[in-house]
Amino acid sequence: MKLINADALVHIPIYDDQTEETILEEMSIADFLDTFADEGCPPAQPEEDWIPVSKDMPVEYDSVFTRFYGTDKWRDGMWLKSSAKVLVTVEFEDGTRLTETAKTIDGKWATENRIRKRKVIAWQKMPKEYKGK
Repeated sequence: MKLINADALVHIPIYDDQTEETILEEMSIADFLDTFADEGCPPAQPEEDWIPVSKDMPVEYDSVFTRFYGTDKWRDGMWLKSSAKVLVTVEFEDGTRLTETAKTIDGKWATENRIRKRKVIAWQKMPKEYKGK
């Protein structure tokens, strides 16, 4: 069994619908438990980090193959531009949605799993990797 210090402070991110900003509210663990036992969990972060594909696509950069375009060295399977890997939300024909990684190649989405039909509906940059302590 672990004991917690109920007087310890926690920082709770709360999204303010009116200012459209995330604020950090500082409260004790005891207050947090009392508040959210009655009210439910704090609201989730807004979906502002997700970018609908209808609004924008990831930036694409020249591939290593670009210099061969238009020459006799150009082959099938080469591409002109590609983006960095990003997180995407994909939607299946039945409406199910999942998050996975993908990138764009010459303006088209290349998801890692191509087994079932799906379409990318939104994307966001990859989070920073965990650095540890």
